[in-house]
Amino acid sequence: MPKPFSEDKKQQWKENILKQRESGLSVAVWCRENNFNIHCFGYWQKKLFPKILDSSAFTEIKERKIPEEFVRKGAGISIEYQGIHIHLDKCFDSSVLKQCLDVFRGFAC
Repeated sequence: MPKPFSEDKKQQWKENILKQRESGLSVAVWCRENNFNIHCFGYWQKKLFPKILDSSAFTEIKERKIPEEFVRKGAGISIEYQGIHIHLDKCFDSSVLKQCLDVFRGFAC
């Protein structure tokens, strides 16, 4: 059985995660600039700030101009979240989408 972590260590990681969030930097950039291992950071972020998926996690998308290359009748769907734009063609490969989402999760805060 793994050794439990001390409350001091948990508090220290909580403070580091909050500093990263307040910095406005991506996790990758913040970790690089502050000499933290990104995988350790991600472990503690998930442990101390678990994401709970519920209906409030979704945001209504307001009408906006979609780039011309995506405007084709029946061309699929476009998703934009926090400045990241993903266009899924009608016949997209779901494994490629999964790979993209895995990469984005690594940069999520």
